[in-house]
Amino acid sequence: MSNLTQAVFDGMPKWIKSARIDKKGKLVVYSLNAATVTRILNNEILLPWNCGIWDSGYDTTDWQNSAIDREVE
Repeated sequence: MSNLTQAVFDGMPKWIKSARIDKKGKLVVYSLNAATVTRILNNEILLPWNCGIWDSGYDTTDWQNSAIDREVE
């Protein structure tokens, strides 16, 4: 199982501002910041035009609070 780190953003398009793990261990990326993503998830609101499933095989421990922002260099 992989852990969610800044490395997930390597080579990703510039529009991706945050990422999180879903309950099945899939990496989901967003054009929104992590705080907004977490609020959306807590209210079970889906915004499919702002996200994409990128990869799988991630650790699902505390997946509800897994969202991280992309660090700007």
